[in-house]
Amino acid sequence: VSRTLDSQVDHRYSRINYKDEMTVVRPFPISVDFEQFADAIHQAVVMSRDERRFRMIQMRDIVQENNIYKWAAMMVVDLMQGARRSRRPVQSR
Repeated sequence: VSRTLDSQVDHRYSRINYKDEMTVVRPFPISVDFEQFADAIHQAVVMSRDERRFRMIQMRDIVQENNIYKWAAMMVVDLMQGARRSRRPVQSR
């Protein structure tokens, strides 16, 4: 199985052109393991319909549970806890 893509990489504008479609990519990757990346793409391409469906259901459940409202509530709780800690008197030894 060939894992190569016939594409053109435009490093100046951080995009990839493939079959007349352009995709903008992150210009400064932290690090890229190209073998692992290629394996993941290959796995996704050959994955069975049932496996894709199962994974999509799992992902939707996670996204539904960890939505913007939960994130905002956690931020407010963290801020409130930080404010309470800053009001505590400093104990001398």
